[in-house]
Amino acid sequence: MQQQFYTLTQPQVANIGGVAAVVDTGTFPSTNPVGAALGGKPLDAEKSFNLSGGIVFRSGSFDLAVDAYRIKLRNQLALSDNIGTGVNSSAAITALLQPFNVTAARFFVNGIRSTTKGIDLVAHYRLATDTVGNFDFTVAGNLNDVKLTRVPTGTGTITVPALFGQQRIVSIEDGTPGEKLTGQVDWSESGFGVLLRATYYGSVTQPASSLVDYIETGKHVIVDAELRAPLFGKSNIAVGVNNLLVVYPDRVPDTNVINYNIGGTAFRATRHSVLTGASSTPA
Repeated sequence: MQQQFYTLTQPQVANIGGVAAVVDTGTFPSTNPVGAALGGKPLDAEKSFNLSGGIVFRSGSFDLAVDAYRIKLRNQLALSDNIGTGVNSSAAITALLQPFNVTAARFFVNGIRSTTKGIDLVAHYRLATDTVGNFDFTVAGNLNDVKLTRVPTGTGTITVPALFGQQRIVSIEDGTPGEKLTGQVDWSESGFGVLLRATYYGSVTQPASSLVDYIETGKHVIVDAELRAPLFGKSNIAVGVNNLLVVYPDRVPDTNVINYNIGGTAFRATRHSVLTGASSTPA
């Protein structure tokens, strides 16, 4: 229901003739005149088939949990490409959008099929000592993989070359880390405590309207810390720092159209051609 009637206008950065530009983009209901003309249809509920299994092992102060899952989605909901810029630009689309004072349009679509599979692992060990307090050691990890096996195509009165194209495919498949690993140590004694946590994230792809403007965030480790102390006997006070080492995503050079750098062009162009039947040669 929310996706069926969702409406929003917001500025976005787009590649217009090789130059970065801010354009107003409208999100329209899929069945209103704009959405229908561009290939929008009434939306239906998503359907999924899930398989999962796991084990738990405990021995003394040590416990381990491992879970595996596989999720197949049909009629998955997602936003279409931005229609009105790049390969999705035409005189007919411009004329359609002009009364709404927007340069590009998008809407929610059904018809996506995807398979997500992964493994979750959590290991915990508690060490109690008589002299230096208690220690809790935790290691948690996740490996996951998302692949689209089918995407919708446009059937509106106005031809849209990429209703759900390269940018949207990459957003779903590579828009979240494929791996995450966390290690944590928590020490406590008489109300005082210290927590140190390091989290490793795999690289994430940020797509853009042109393949050469894609960026990769890179693989990074984020360190967090927290100090705790008793306060008035019955309460605690805690002071923490997130991202203690001030880690940023990989630096992006200034030489690209939208200040992004290139990443994985050949692979993603091939994936797009397999799913949509379009040419795999980047523009």
